[in-house]
Amino acid sequence: MSFGDVIVMPLEAVEDLYGDHGDNWRTIAREVCRKHDARLILKNQPDDPANRFLCAVRNELDSPATPLIPAPSPIVRAIRRLGEMASVEIVIVTDTGMELRFCPNRPQEGAYTDYFMHIMDIHHAPGTGRTVEVADLSPHEGVTPLSGLSRCRVLAERSAEDRELLLSKLAPYRFRFCVVTSASGRHARVWLVGINQFSHDELTDGALPVDTKP
Repeated sequence: MSFGDVIVMPLEAVEDLYGDHGDNWRTIAREVCRKHDARLILKNQPDDPANRFLCAVRNELDSPATPLIPAPSPIVRAIRRLGEMASVEIVIVTDTGMELRFCPNRPQEGAYTDYFMHIMDIHHAPGTGRTVEVADLSPHEGVTPLSGLSRCRVLAERSAEDRELLLSKLAPYRFRFCVVTSASGRHARVWLVGINQFSHDELTDGALPVDTKP
């Protein structure tokens, strides 16, 4: 069961959607496909999340669009819980092995773990990093999503056209967030997180059955 989607992009690609950095993202994506040939893997496990992701990447590369925005990864677990000092913390897990934990009111106290490359190659250590910016772009009564941009420099500093394009990716969802993460020795990432419902929500004391483990 999918509770939403997340799009993860290198910060450089977001800052220059139509320029060289977008081409650089294509180069990285091609290298991933070269190392882990999706066509060969798909013959054995067509429903595996990693294979579906690689297939989506291939489709983007075979018919390149400008700008290039990666295909979303479905969220298989979305948790909203109470953190320290009555703060609200959100945890998402995707079917491609990414886990992100963030707090809109404490933006620098979150973290992520990316198991995707570890799943593809057991000798490849999972990627880890921390959150540096979090913007709650969810529509609230009397508040527009644009009002949350002050907490997210990467979107606030984009042109109106680029910002509208990126925000449109979140428009179908009830809960919308933009999260920026950083990691030592790795490129910063931008996460566009769209959630329709939570698999577990401590704010409402409600929980939906989840049959998928991270």
